[in-house]
Amino acid sequence: MVQIGWLDRALVVVYGVAMIGIGVVLAGRIRTFDQFLVAGRRMSAPLLICTLVSTYYGLGVLLAGSEISYESGVVNWVFDTAPAYAMTMLTALLLARKIRLRSEFRSVPDIVEAHYGLPARVCAAISSFVYSLPAFSIMGMGGVFRLLFGIPFEWGLVLGSAVALAYTVLGGLMAEALTDAVQFVLMAVTLAMAACIGLPVVGGVAELERQLPQHFHPTGMRPLALLAVYSLTSLSVLIEPAFYQRVFAAVSYRAVIVAMTAGVLLWMAYDWIITMLGIGARAAVLQGIIAQPAGLESAVTDFVMHVLPVGLKGLFAAGLLATAMSTIDTYLLISSSNLVYDIWYPLRGRRMDDAALVRWTRLTMIVSTAANIGLCLYFRNVERLWIFITAILVCTSLVPVLAAFYWPAVKRRAGVVASATGLSLVVAYYAWVDIMGRWVEDEAAYIWTGTAFSHAVRLNQDYGILYILPVVLIAFLVAQWLPGGERR
Repeated sequence: MVQIGWLDRALVVVYGVAMIGIGVVLAGRIRTFDQFLVAGRRMSAPLLICTLVSTYYGLGVLLAGSEISYESGVVNWVFDTAPAYAMTMLTALLLARKIRLRSEFRSVPDIVEAHYGLPARVCAAISSFVYSLPAFSIMGMGGVFRLLFGIPFEWGLVLGSAVALAYTVLGGLMAEALTDAVQFVLMAVTLAMAACIGLPVVGGVAELERQLPQHFHPTGMRPLALLAVYSLTSLSVLIEPAFYQRVFAAVSYRAVIVAMTAGVLLWMAYDWIITMLGIGARAAVLQGIIAQPAGLESAVTDFVMHVLPVGLKGLFAAGLLATAMSTIDTYLLISSSNLVYDIWYPLRGRRMDDAALVRWTRLTMIVSTAANIGLCLYFRNVERLWIFITAILVCTSLVPVLAAFYWPAVKRRAGVVASATGLSLVVAYYAWVDIMGRWVEDEAAYIWTGTAFSHAVRLNQDYGILYILPVVLIAFLVAQWLPGGERR
C-alpha cells in the first residue's frame, strides 16, 4: 500500500463527512421536485462552471484518458476529446436557447414526448438511464479507497458509493452543485500538481517526444474505423442528459454560455495534462521507474502516486475521490429520475405529487448503483464501456431530439420509429457479437465473422455506432416521408 500519513486520511474522512453534511443541510429545504431535480432553476454561472466541469470530467475521463494515452499517445486528445469541444460550443450556441424556451421541461425524454408521444419517451429514457450510470467512477472508487485505507476493492466501492449516494439522496441537484464546487478545486489543484512534479521525473515533454515519437502522431497508428468511432462519440454532447439538466436549472441563457465557454477552456487543459501524464507513465515503465501497470486505466495514477512525495500523495488521492464523486452524484440523480420521472410517472398517468416523485427518485438510486456494478463487471474495459453507453444514447435519441428542434413539421411516428430502431439495434448488435463472436486479444474487442449474401462479413462489437446510426437516420426519413401520419 502507498505510504499515506494519518493527516491525509483524516482530511479525506473530513471531506466525506462535509459532503454528507451539505446534503443534510439542504435536505430540509427541498419542497418540490423542481428543487430536487433542477435546483429550482436558479443556478448561476459560477456554480454552473464548477458543476459542469467537475461532472463531465470525473474519474472516468481520467481512467479512459490514461488507457488511451498510455497505449497510443496524443490521439486521446486529437480524436477522443477535441471533437467534444466543438460539439460543446455548438450545443451551447444552437441548442441552449431552444432548450431554455421550453421552461416546463425537466429532461430529454420530456422533449421527446412533447413531439412524438409516450413510446418514444420511454425509449429515450432507457437510453439515458444506461448512459447516465456512473460506471467509470464506480470502477475507480474501489481502487481509490484501497489506495487510501488498504481495504478490499469491493468494500471501497461500497463505501465511496455510499457517501455520494447520501448527499445526492438528501440534497438533490443543489447539494450536488455545491459539493461539485469543492470537488472542482480539488481536481484542478491535484492534477496541476501531479503534472508539475511527475513530468520532470521522466525528462519532460522534449524527452517524451524523443523516446516515444509514435505517441505524438495524431492518429496514434490506430485503425481509421476506431478513430471514426472516437469522433462519433462526441455527438453525445448534443443530447447529454447532464447538460440539458444544467440548462433547465440555469438562471439564464447567458449563464449557460459563460459556463460552457469557461468549461471548454478548462477541459482542454485537463485533457492535455492527462494525455501527457499517460505518455509519461509509458516512459516511466520504459525507464524502469515504475512497473508495468496491472491495468492500463491505472497507468496515470500508478505513475503519479509513485513520483509524489509522502503527504502530497494523500492530497492527490483525495482529488481522485473528489473526481469520482463529482460524476457519481450527477448521474445517480439523472439515472434514477429516468426510471421514476421519465418512465414510471407517465405510465401511471402522472398521478404522483412532488413528495412522491422525490421519495421514489431517492429510493431508486439504489437500483442505479446496482446496475452500475453489473455494467462494470460485464465490460471491465473503460474504453469499450464508454463506446457502448455513447452508442446507445446517440443511436436512440440524437435524431429525434434534433428533429424536434429543427424540423417544423416532423411526424410523431418518425420519432417513435427512430428511437425504437436505435435502441433495439444497439442491444441486438452487442448481444449478437458477444454471443456469436469471440474475443480477439490483439484488438481488445469481440469480433464476429460470417457470411452475408455470399460475402465475408467481419463485425467489431465496438464499431456498432458506425453501422446503426445511418440505419436510424434512414428509418426516420422513411417514416417521415411515407404518406399519412400525425404531425406534431
